[in-house]
Amino acid sequence: EELEKDTEAIELYNKVLDINSFSTDDWFALSKAHARHKEYDKALEACDFALAIDEHDENVIAFKGYCYYDNEQYAEAAEQFGIFLQHTSDKAVAYELIAEAYGRMEQHEKAIENLLKAVELNDRSHDLYYQLAVNYYYLGNIDEAIDYLYKGVSCDDTDIEAHVFLGELLLQKENYEEAYKHLSKSDFTPVTDTISATAYADVCIHLQKYNEAIDVLLQLIKQDPYEPHYLFDIIFNIF
Repeated sequence: EELEKDTEAIELYNKVLDINSFSTDDWFALSKAHARHKEYDKALEACDFALAIDEHDENVIAFKGYCYYDNEQYAEAAEQFGIFLQHTSDKAVAYELIAEAYGRMEQHEKAIENLLKAVELNDRSHDLYYQLAVNYYYLGNIDEAIDYLYKGVSCDDTDIEAHVFLGELLLQKENYEEAYKHLSKSDFTPVTDTISATAYADVCIHLQKYNEAIDVLLQLIKQDPYEPHYLFDIIFNIF
């Protein structure tokens, strides 16, 4: 395991389990080795053997959910994380995991329902607020998304991803000053996200911060010289 030689580790764990098949820890370790190898059917089978020995082991219960999730079996993951909810004392984490599975299935109402339960238990998690914003956004409820992003950045002002997302949504609402306040938290040198960089340039143009807009637009042109939109922004909106 330390050498990340999963094939050899799997072989040795099977030998150990041939000697003692009632070791929950070894079945769990075998499951993790299979999962690292993306052999999810075998990982799930090992989890089941571990749970046959100790059906209340919350680490194995949760890991079985992760195996379903990583294998894109999101309905099964949601159900398994629901079982984890019944066994763990950290209910907020369980609700968040259930919500992530529902989000992957684009069942955003159910994702929100579980995230709100998580927030009731942990109202200082910027990540929970961000996920709520994402799900409300996909439902087309921009105002709710903005409200939860504000709550998120109030919990963690260093969450640049939340600031940028908030700035993009405020741009849609034509609240340019406030959008600039949040988008400018990010460093667009070099540009790693063309959508947020374009939003930042648009906000700068609206606020007549032309030098800042040009700096970003020139980087975008350099990265994608065949996209005329960036050049048009410079010519028609600035000059």
